[in-house]
Amino acid sequence: MTGEKKKKKRLNRSVLLAKKIVIRDGAGRQGIGEPSVYHAVVVIFLEFFAWGLLTTPMLTVLHQTFPQHTFLMNGLIHGVKGLLSFLSAPLIGALSDVWGRKSFLLLTVFFTCAPIPLMKISPWWYFAVISMSGVFAVTFSVIFAYVADITQEHERSTAYGLVSATFAASLVTSPAIGAYLSQAYGDTLVVVLASGVALLDIGFILLAVPESLPEEMRPVSWGAPISWEQADPFASLRKVGQDSTVLLICITVFLSYLPEAGQYSSFFLYLRQTVVLGILMRSIGNKNTILLGLGFQILQLAWYGFGSQPWMMWAAGAVAAMSSITFPAISAMVSRNTDPDQQGVVQGMITGIRGLCNSLGPALYGFVFYLFHVELNEMAEVETLGKASKPNMANPTDESSIIPGPPFLFGACSVLLSLLVALFIPEHNLALRSGGHKKHRRPADRLVVTPREPVVSFGGSTELNCSLACPGGKVEWRGLDTALGTISSFSTHSILHVRHATVATEGMKICEGRCHGQHYQKTVPLKVYALPDTLRLEAAPHTLRPGHPANLNCSATHLYPIAGVTLTWYRGHQVVENTDFDFEETDEELYNIVSILSLKGTEVAEGVEFRCEVKLNVGQETFTLVASLVASAEAVMEQPVAVVTSTESPGTARPVATTALPPGSSVPTGDPTTAQEPNIGTTLDLAVVTNPPSTEPSVPQDLTSGSPTAPVATTTPPGSVTAGTGPSVGTVPPCSLQIWSLPPTGTRGRALRIECHARCAGNATVGWLRTPAALSQYREESAGSRTALHLDRAEPWHQGHYQCVLLGHRAQVVSLEVMVVDGE
Repeated sequence: MTGEKKKKKRLNRSVLLAKKIVIRDGAGRQGIGEPSVYHAVVVIFLEFFAWGLLTTPMLTVLHQTFPQHTFLMNGLIHGVKGLLSFLSAPLIGALSDVWGRKSFLLLTVFFTCAPIPLMKISPWWYFAVISMSGVFAVTFSVIFAYVADITQEHERSTAYGLVSATFAASLVTSPAIGAYLSQAYGDTLVVVLASGVALLDIGFILLAVPESLPEEMRPVSWGAPISWEQADPFASLRKVGQDSTVLLICITVFLSYLPEAGQYSSFFLYLRQTVVLGILMRSIGNKNTILLGLGFQILQLAWYGFGSQPWMMWAAGAVAAMSSITFPAISAMVSRNTDPDQQGVVQGMITGIRGLCNSLGPALYGFVFYLFHVELNEMAEVETLGKASKPNMANPTDESSIIPGPPFLFGACSVLLSLLVALFIPEHNLALRSGGHKKHRRPADRLVVTPREPVVSFGGSTELNCSLACPGGKVEWRGLDTALGTISSFSTHSILHVRHATVATEGMKICEGRCHGQHYQKTVPLKVYALPDTLRLEAAPHTLRPGHPANLNCSATHLYPIAGVTLTWYRGHQVVENTDFDFEETDEELYNIVSILSLKGTEVAEGVEFRCEVKLNVGQETFTLVASLVASAEAVMEQPVAVVTSTESPGTARPVATTALPPGSSVPTGDPTTAQEPNIGTTLDLAVVTNPPSTEPSVPQDLTSGSPTAPVATTTPPGSVTAGTGPSVGTVPPCSLQIWSLPPTGTRGRALRIECHARCAGNATVGWLRTPAALSQYREESAGSRTALHLDRAEPWHQGHYQCVLLGHRAQVVSLEVMVVDGE
């Protein structure tokens, strides 16, 4: 062969498995275990623990550098940092939605901790770099998006509380440790220790933190398009006013966070926030938890302002434990009303509001300190402080001042305004605890792409429908890959037509939509597969006879993708260890595979069946082909096995998974006296593959409207042959296993039924192999070949993949993806 030389490689099972992992998860999925909240907790704890250690040394350096106006300069430095954080937070949040969370966790932690070693090297460089590090001081934005990726909606508030409480615990313990070490061993040791903790945090992210953003939620390359409108912080502020609820939430965040300056000063904060927050969220809901937290914050700030005794400071610190539940409760509320692929954007917006407070707050309060002549005049007083931001604000020269803590009283007034604003946050915008009759905030103003996991056969056709029910909105498919198909765009939806699919067709497809100034983006991975034209099993150099050595040759042509292929040899019911196969690539980027099983004469006995099984996994779909030979002293016994094409279930939202039919008993190809030439083995062609007979039950009625539900269209491979309903020589009569839901899409708080039915020539038993929630949450009704799961009230955790299995020697499995949406 000249010009293009075909590639040929030897693969074993471990190599294929490794390749599948790389293709499925991508290189960014490196780390220890699956993504979890505990990864986020460790990152937050280490970062702020490092900074907490520097509380006392930082005050010393600050006072030595700016002895006359310490608090004023501190406010200006952190004001610049907060302003840069406000400007960059939306950009980093949007970028993390496209390129993943891990890279930006590494980036934000690295630059946030970069100023630490400069504290002892050059104070001026330290303050300059700490100001500029605000560009990347948005770790919370990325961490909250990370947590949103890996938690369900009902778990999110507790997870946010755990992250915030861990942040608090790090600030509770580290200042005291840093102050002790500073007094005993000097500030240099503390700076070195803090630098080591920061390096440990960076190493933990690099080596142990896995990527949380699913591969199908982000484009495959770093050159993917991004909407720069999402990265504009002022655009975020402009969008705030377009929705009254978002406006109220953001004002609440601004007014409550503005006076917050290091208010974590009690170890009980960690325990209370992790334990109490979950109880409060379940018992009184998001809004009331926010109001309660704001009330405790007002009490705490007022106590700090009027307190004159040390025990009062400790008591106020204990009250601060309850006030810290406000921000995680707000983050949970916002996250529960946000699409999965927009978590980084919304958390970036909230962090941007806090960043704006970080820019205005320190400068404003530094000016308040300056007006009331509160300065660090004696460093001995500084050493008694647990944190830099919690000094006794009373004027040290006038203990009888009638305004002992003006900054705290100013903060109490600000939080009081925040509490009044929070009272107007509508309750119905939160979780619909009272059922589906309440109206959710613009439920239709979200992009919906169907099918969510599209699969198309090589040479076949499919359509991707992207919709946004928004009057005056705009929807369109974007990206260069759309050139591989045609697009039909309408006011509320856009359809990407894929015709004559090839390997180059597959990849990430991006749909974008705009509605009332809001920008939405959805990405779906389109996968292409090719089934073998033939599965051939031959014995050489002679027939498979007892006591004679032989080589079994199993081959299949035109497969794709090769990473989804597994080949298994069976001797009877026992798996043969040697399951390697060779493959070569064709000009169409498809693959031909071949595997040879060498048998000794002692391994071939009368009546022993040898089977070659090829499985092709494509997303949620699994295709199986099996060919077999039976050793016989008289003639070769052939046992062809058919393959199920896609079965259509009434009322489903997408085509169900395709699987292999269980093979029946051996079927001889002819009378032994007129047997064919011995060297010819079993050949399975698509021409003899039969579709299940048309045994579809009557069209089910929609539970809500009573109208018939039309079956959806399925993708069809080219050249498919539909045989008659009766069995033919060399085939096994198929069973028809069907699964559907009524109604096709579940509605939160309303009834839902998922039903599975097998139609076979004889008796059949079906059962549930997989459900999104525990089987005990459903009311199950089973009778022979039919089983059904009933839900009186469907919830979001009931949506997902349902798998029904036909029990038998070789099980047939079908699956259905059910969605549960909020009702009007």
